[in-house]
Amino acid sequence: MTLRSPRTDSPVFKASVLSIALMLSETGAVSPVLADLARQFPDESQSTIQGFVSMPAIAALIATLVAGALANRVGKRRLVLVGILLIIIGGTSPLALIPTGSYPLVIAFRLLAGFGMGLLQPLSASLVADFYQGRERSTMLGWQSSIVGAGNIVWGLVVSALMLMGWMSAFLAYLLPLIILALVWRNVPEPQAPTDAPEPPAKDSSLTASGLPRLPVGTWGAVALMFLMTISFQALGISTPFLASERAIASGSQVSLVMTVFGIASVLAGVVFGSTFRALRQWTGTAALLILAAGLGLGVVAQNLAVLFIMAVLVGLGFGTFMPFAINAINARATADNSAAATALVFSGAALAGFCAPYYFGLVDRFLASTSAGTQFATAAVTTLATALAATVYYQIDARWAIRQSATATEAAAPGAH
Repeated sequence: MTLRSPRTDSPVFKASVLSIALMLSETGAVSPVLADLARQFPDESQSTIQGFVSMPAIAALIATLVAGALANRVGKRRLVLVGILLIIIGGTSPLALIPTGSYPLVIAFRLLAGFGMGLLQPLSASLVADFYQGRERSTMLGWQSSIVGAGNIVWGLVVSALMLMGWMSAFLAYLLPLIILALVWRNVPEPQAPTDAPEPPAKDSSLTASGLPRLPVGTWGAVALMFLMTISFQALGISTPFLASERAIASGSQVSLVMTVFGIASVLAGVVFGSTFRALRQWTGTAALLILAAGLGLGVVAQNLAVLFIMAVLVGLGFGTFMPFAINAINARATADNSAAATALVFSGAALAGFCAPYYFGLVDRFLASTSAGTQFATAAVTTLATALAATVYYQIDARWAIRQSATATEAAAPGAH
């Protein structure tokens, strides 16, 4: 199908491009079914069942790394359509596969959904950059970020409603991307390649001898903090369904509403992030992690649904504040040449943590001889407190580095400096 050049100011075109971002928060959408899934497969360990949500993260990471090369071969539009189809197939497949009793087969098809999402992660932003320039591009990227957060709300509400018909009905939510598939197919053409041949790049000291960008100072520290924060935060998605079941305080549909409240809180945190950062500056990361730890700590003592909702609010506020702070901080150290590489590494740390979380909690569970969800929340809260301490040291050093850089730049610009 050949499409004409789009009217990029058209609301329909903008909605079609931005709708792809709704897919970026689908991986944990069906986490409320984990307790029911454990009852369906009683011979599988809890960490293996939690892998139903976390395993797609490793497939997503692989897909993200190869998406650029694949897009150059088959085209971005076609690859986006393939990614959406993989999510639909991998997402709805448990409806047919769970009754077979083969859990490895169920996981294998879940990996398809993860791979599809991994294709969409870089391409969703790349398409915006292809079709828009300057201030309009910044505005569209801002809208895209908000839609990712709103996606948590949409998926949560849809899953909650479907689970009223039975827990396996939750997988029908993966038919929702058919609408996005149609929008992209009908309205989004393949971006046109630049007609002017690029000039050979000049030798740049910001590149390594192999031509790769030099990473900003402190990149690996930022990756480590993102990994630790994410591995703790994952308790909300993979441990809350078991907590609700163990203590009989919420149904699967109500757990999905808890996740929706988390999504709302994280969006609100993102909306007010600018004001929060202006008030707290380099202490923003520490404050966000302390709020996150407080929310996870509530999971240890929660005995009713109301406490689960409060937990979701605190976790959402902490998570929704730390994420933009961490990305902003690493990009403040970066240049135009290495900002993309540094940001990708930080997000890779988050993806890897999503995969590792069940096994981390399982390891601690075995050490403590406890498999309760409350123990997992305690592990997550303590890990987050340790991360807050490390973040305090890291970002204080980061602030002093920024002051020195500013002073150096001022001296260099002063009259008579040369």
